[in-house]
Amino acid sequence: MKSQHLIIAGAVMLCLAAGPVAAQLSEEYAEWDESPAGFLLTEDEEDEWERITTDAEAKRFIELFWARRNPNPTSPVNEFKARFESMVAYADREFSYEGTRGALSDRGKVMLLLGAPHQAEKRFNTETVSGVATATGQSGRGSDEVRARANLWVYEPKKLDEKFKVKGSRLLFTFYEERPNTNQFYLDRSHREATMGLRAMRMAPEVYLLHPDLTRVPKPVSVPGGTEATDAQLAALGAVGSHNDALATMVDVGAADANGRPIWVHLGLPDDAPALDTLAGQVLNAAGEVASTFQVPANKLETAAEQVYHLTFPLPAGDYQLQVAGFSGTDAAVTLDAPVTVPEANLDGAWASDLWVGLQAMETPNALLGSAYTFGGWHLVPLTASDVPKTAELSYFGMVVRPEVAEGAQPTAKLKLTLKKDGKRLGNPLRMDLNLVPVREDLYFYANAITLAALPAGECTLDFDVTVPGLEEKISRTVELNIVE
Repeated sequence: MKSQHLIIAGAVMLCLAAGPVAAQLSEEYAEWDESPAGFLLTEDEEDEWERITTDAEAKRFIELFWARRNPNPTSPVNEFKARFESMVAYADREFSYEGTRGALSDRGKVMLLLGAPHQAEKRFNTETVSGVATATGQSGRGSDEVRARANLWVYEPKKLDEKFKVKGSRLLFTFYEERPNTNQFYLDRSHREATMGLRAMRMAPEVYLLHPDLTRVPKPVSVPGGTEATDAQLAALGAVGSHNDALATMVDVGAADANGRPIWVHLGLPDDAPALDTLAGQVLNAAGEVASTFQVPANKLETAAEQVYHLTFPLPAGDYQLQVAGFSGTDAAVTLDAPVTVPEANLDGAWASDLWVGLQAMETPNALLGSAYTFGGWHLVPLTASDVPKTAELSYFGMVVRPEVAEGAQPTAKLKLTLKKDGKRLGNPLRMDLNLVPVREDLYFYANAITLAALPAGECTLDFDVTVPGLEEKISRTVELNIVE
């Protein structure tokens, strides 16, 4: 009797000891391990989760949990997490029944651990399970009559990650509906093929753990092809660059495809300024938190009279602060701190980018679509100074999405170019058609150049107005020039 009292007292002490630990986690985290993501926990992670006592620790654990499964931990988008959450949403929509969300059902768990089935069939209570042979090319487990409706899912090992080490030619999962017309299906665990499938499911958490040694969540990298910025590089962002007085900058919302609006950054320095070796920095979100960092080699464009460096930031819609430093050795030669807004994607109607102008366009046939200031295999050096030689050409271009095009017709925009001097118009405006050249589905560009030799020397103004079919507002740009003989 005494020993029984001791056992009961010990159990009470354990409950009292465990109670405060669980109580320290808020509702947001207290049962996270019981959510669909909990299916992915390895044994070591389960033990680690049990030791967590605060929301801060839980938040850090969950962030690291997903980073360890991200094919590219420095990518702004975790492809694995996005795919998993998409399957969770599907399972909740299709497999839920009274009292149980679909992602936590038997069918939901199999899908979340192995992916969507490669073959799927439904059986009704007038049929037999052995009929699956017509889909798989193999005999079933017999001719058991279906008690109610049944779902049969087949997975082909060659289409699964080889780390599952599945033997045989298939995995078969049979789900029986517990009661008719309830959508309450349970996995039949009684046959050999089910055992093989369950073994594969138990391996899934280790299969998807791609970076087990990761001890911190890497910051996403802002710039394609870059890596994380170092602490020393980020520390330089708050200072004024030693050559900022000679720096010319532009920050624009560009275009990559029918919906993508990357941020383009232009940095220009005189030829006699120190050449930059590295560009580094960070992107802050609207809350002032670091959303991503980057460092990339400073690839100088070969231009006639200045050093030019361009950066491309593919960011989701929202408000941001860009902080960039250009390093010559360890010295932060230039710095940039600029607010930017990426507009929401226009998924249906026509829209157009800004119109960009420059004195030099270089042929770059291998440039990625959406790279800063590129169009149709050409790379524009934007105009940042008003003094231009009379011998130069002024190039311009813009992007147009989903213009109205008559069937079989060439899409065309219309340009109206007005020259002004001392505020007065000189002659009649130049009017001409601009061909819209397709570069991707729904995405077009227009481009042309103006020979400045035909314009009078001195200060003048060029007013560009481009009208696009299907777009109510004109694309307008005013350029102030001082044409030098």
